[in-house]
Amino acid sequence: MWWIVIIILLILVVILIKTNNSIEDNCKSKNNVDRDYMDIQIMNQTLKHSHSLDRQQTLKRVENTMVDVTIEKFHSSNVVEGPVRGEYVKLYHESEGPVLYIDPSEIDEYRQRFTVFVWNSELGIKEKIIGCTVESVVEQCEKQFRKWADEVEKQKKTKKTTVINSSNKKSGVSQRQIPDMIFEVKGLTYRSAQAQLEAVLLEVGDQLLLEEEPDNEVDASAVKVLIPASGECIGYVDSEHCVSVGALINLIDNCTVIKKSRHQIPYITAKISFKE
Repeated sequence: MWWIVIIILLILVVILIKTNNSIEDNCKSKNNVDRDYMDIQIMNQTLKHSHSLDRQQTLKRVENTMVDVTIEKFHSSNVVEGPVRGEYVKLYHESEGPVLYIDPSEIDEYRQRFTVFVWNSELGIKEKIIGCTVESVVEQCEKQFRKWADEVEKQKKTKKTTVINSSNKKSGVSQRQIPDMIFEVKGLTYRSAQAQLEAVLLEVGDQLLLEEEPDNEVDASAVKVLIPASGECIGYVDSEHCVSVGALINLIDNCTVIKKSRHQIPYITAKISFKE
């Protein structure tokens, strides 16, 4: 009977070996599945990142279409502040201002417009001309300039104009004085901690310096706002006024802070006065 016991033991050994091999195969299979799953996850993340990069690369940058205004000014007091500036605005949301980048798939949601600032030094009037095309802007400029020229000539023929001119001569006030310009300092949130600290320390009446930045990657007409003592840049002239400021930057007499909020990162408003 001893040989029966030996046979039973051999059978049990074979069963144990097969069971162990099966368990190892299952573990390997599970590990392979887990590894495949992780590989798929990594691949998906890579593809997602790659898609994001491709999307960024396909975003259409809105270039400023700078076109010189070549029109008859009709009168020496009529002035064009810089060239016509092209920009894109979102349909029905123009109050949000121009955008810098648009997705090609959203091109139908935006429209291009052209703007230019004009003013009359005799009347002290300034206007922002907006049109759908450069031609329409030029046409509006011509119309506005004709109107201003007529008004200037009419004033010169009236007694009231004569009295005003005489009074201004006695007081030393120039009839060709460029009107003051008020703007907001933008971009302080993105400046360094030192710049933000110096902005917080500003008081109403403090002087600021303005400097053009033609190599700015976002806007070639950008004008920096600097602290005179340190030369620290605390932001930029807002987009509505940067073209005008850049065109008249050599005529600036001074730039002062006229309003500052008490926020941790304050809102700053400044005024530019021009030379006579």
